[in-house]
Amino acid sequence: DDTFSENSITTLGVDFKCRTIEINGRKVMLQMWDTAGEEKFGTLQSRYYEGTHGVIAIIDLTNEQSLENILKWGEEFDRHRLDATSVVIVGNKCDLIHERVIAAETIQVRRKLSDKFAEFVLLSLLEIR
Repeated sequence: DDTFSENSITTLGVDFKCRTIEINGRKVMLQMWDTAGEEKFGTLQSRYYEGTHGVIAIIDLTNEQSLENILKWGEEFDRHRLDATSVVIVGNKCDLIHERVIAAETIQVRRKLSDKFAEFVLLSLLEIR
């Protein structure tokens, strides 16, 4: 939606967005499913990632539990993923240096489920568009 709110609320259930972008002259349709990261919604999550071609998992670098949750989710995801499914872990809030509790090296060592890791300030990505 190209908006940011300091007072965002946790996703309950699932939020869905669809956008068509152009990459190397080809139109690609992105379906973005924001599934609730809380354990109580775990049974819902697997229904949304079966058959996916790619996953971007976003973690909060200022919250150590965020990494633990994504690693636990990865074990579940591996049971349902297609062999060719790419997974990228994106660390958010890398600009909050003094609040950061997850080092990039920690993610690199523990990222069994991920093909790649990147860090962003997701708020700044709105400005790139």
